[in-house]
Amino acid sequence: MPYTGWWWRYCALGTFSWAALWPLVVVEQTMKAANYLNIIADHLHPYMGRQTPTGNGIFQQDNALCHKARIVLKWFEEHTDEFHVMSWPPNSPDLNPMEHIWDFMKR
Repeated sequence: MPYTGWWWRYCALGTFSWAALWPLVVVEQTMKAANYLNIIADHLHPYMGRQTPTGNGIFQQDNALCHKARIVLKWFEEHTDEFHVMSWPPNSPDLNPMEHIWDFMKR
């Protein structure tokens, strides 16, 4: 069932690990590369630093356009000593554990 009404105007980004959940980040604007990069720098970076202080954390994201933008990829390259970005095959939502959480929440 497609989203309708007010919810469609918002984007929520969730972060979790085996040890902890991080609060959802609700974005009330179109998700462009610059917006995504700000969220990564302001929210993901501190979370990964606390959860994986040795730099062995793995970050997973899909192939959305804002995730593959040059400025975002450059930022991740500059932070490879802090955590790694998992390679993501196209058209593979089954690999994304967040999709299963969203499915559970819709019920």
